[in-house]
Amino acid sequence: MKSFSRLFYRGQPPGADTKVYTLFDSTVLFPAANMVQQAGLLRFVAEVAHTNNGALRLFRSEDRGVRWQQVEQLEAPGTDGQSQVDWDIEPYSDIRVDWKNGGFAQTAWTVVMNLLPRLPTIIMVPGEADWVNEDDEPWVDENGDPWEDELP
Repeated sequence: MKSFSRLFYRGQPPGADTKVYTLFDSTVLFPAANMVQQAGLLRFVAEVAHTNNGALRLFRSEDRGVRWQQVEQLEAPGTDGQSQVDWDIEPYSDIRVDWKNGGFAQTAWTVVMNLLPRLPTIIMVPGEADWVNEDDEPWVDENGDPWEDELP
């Protein structure tokens, strides 16, 4: 089972400049601080298709975006054409992801971003197939009878 939230970048492709383009900002999207943790979000995953160099950067904020601290950066050479990140965001109250352009226009520009949640714990309820040992033989008690209630 896959579960994620897809995010969309609605801005213009970077021009022939060295500007910073915000791709995602939790202080804009979420109504309150600590929503990353409250929503159970674990990872920020993105793929950016680009024609020229730049950098993908992750920032964190503990004061709802008043001050930002950079925590990750991926240099994205134009020769690659495609850059991917998979960043742990769970410890942060708020996050911002941006692209710092490298001075040349991005003629091909596609941004795909996802927020991945912490998956729920799966609890297995024992059935007959679970009552086997490492040799794939049924567990038996001291009388040779199959275990029915609990494993030894």
